[in-house]
Amino acid sequence: MKRLFFFLITTAALSLTFVACQKDNEELADDVMIQEIAFAENAQSIEPAELPLTVKEYIDDYFFDTFVEEAFEVPNRGYECRFGDGDVAFFNRNGRPLMFRGPFGPNGPFGPNGPHGPCHHGLNWGELVDVADLPTAITDYITENYPDSEIRRAKLRDDNYIVLVEGPVIIVFDADGTFIEERTPLFHCLRHCMRIEQQDLSEVIAGYITENYPDAEFKVACERPEKTLVFFRTENGPLILVFDTATGEFLFSRP
Repeated sequence: MKRLFFFLITTAALSLTFVACQKDNEELADDVMIQEIAFAENAQSIEPAELPLTVKEYIDDYFFDTFVEEAFEVPNRGYECRFGDGDVAFFNRNGRPLMFRGPFGPNGPFGPNGPHGPCHHGLNWGELVDVADLPTAITDYITENYPDSEIRRAKLRDDNYIVLVEGPVIIVFDADGTFIEERTPLFHCLRHCMRIEQQDLSEVIAGYITENYPDAEFKVACERPEKTLVFFRTENGPLILVFDTATGEFLFSRP
């Protein structure tokens, strides 16, 4: 009996050691893989629609409040997605998200911000929250201020609830459910985007919109030094158009 007990204890200890080592190796593999993707010279720009289904599903869950500004594929390695809000996410070839553990700071390979962007904190992209589990203060606020608008998605990130309401409208609440602000998908965590009215868009941009999207409902536009972003609602859903600020040249669109 003593031998059996000792065997069971030893087996359990070895199993825990194996799991811990496996986790350490996975974290190391994540860091190495991210560096290989981020610094790859053979990275190929791709359309977000070309990303694997598993990646797109992950983005739908965790990045519903922004959009994929740029996507890259590194053959035999994985994918890099740069989002409009400043986040940067990496995935391996199978679509598994990769998280960088460090080191951060001036001596790290990515500098003080790390590879996930200037405003990312922690080792994940937040926690998904079921609509039924949202605090009553949040659901009451939405019922009162957005009547007949269904809550589509929610997540808890950096102690704030971020809620997507049919429209689409993005609403931010603190941990107690107190309203903080309403956002659009054009929000950037660090860089200010100067809001502009539709009539103040350049002639080139306004002409492109009139010619190609005459029936689209204008929601909001903002201007950065290098890009001008325009957010519409169409019969097929939300649409973001991105233009070169200096020339007004159309660059790309995102659903």
